[in-house]
Amino acid sequence: MRTPIIRCIMVTALALTGFIAAAQIIDKEQMQLRAAERVEQLADYIELMADKSIPAADRMEVSEQALHLFVGCGDAYEENGRILNGVIMEVTSRWRKNPIPRPIKKYFTGLINLKYNHVKINGANVSTIKVSDLRKRPDGTYSCVCTFLQEFIGYSREGKVLLRDTDRKSVTCIISVDETEWGIEYVVKLGDVRVVED
Repeated sequence: MRTPIIRCIMVTALALTGFIAAAQIIDKEQMQLRAAERVEQLADYIELMADKSIPAADRMEVSEQALHLFVGCGDAYEENGRILNGVIMEVTSRWRKNPIPRPIKKYFTGLINLKYNHVKINGANVSTIKVSDLRKRPDGTYSCVCTFLQEFIGYSREGKVLLRDTDRKSVTCIISVDETEWGIEYVVKLGDVRVVED
């Protein structure tokens, strides 16, 4: 008599475990998708900042909006009890062997003030961004790394390509899980953007 009851309890427990595991997979996939969307948003902002057909004042406004994508909004921030100087963006140069780290605010200002007559930057979109597995951090947030290709093309006044460069970049994404009255929300902030050496 007890065997069917025990069997029923075990089947129910296994089913619940399966549902919980499935929910966690969906959550992880949603977090990874949200991180990729945030990186795509950054790529869109970068393209706008480099577009010389847009007035400089408007591009400066775009850079202010883009800073809100980052941990600390481009300023110093605290992580694990340490004060960090602010998020950096690594860039490459024909004249230097190693990537150059630039504070994100200086990177954005430099992007807006590039000396090329016309600049095109092809960035990432969600379908091409590679997202690593999630890692739970001691503070309860999650992190992952998104990797994408970024192509830079600088043109002369005559339309001649003066510089074409493609970098593989990786950006650390910090994801916090917030419970709201409408459900769970994944808030993604971007960390350092680094050049991935081949």
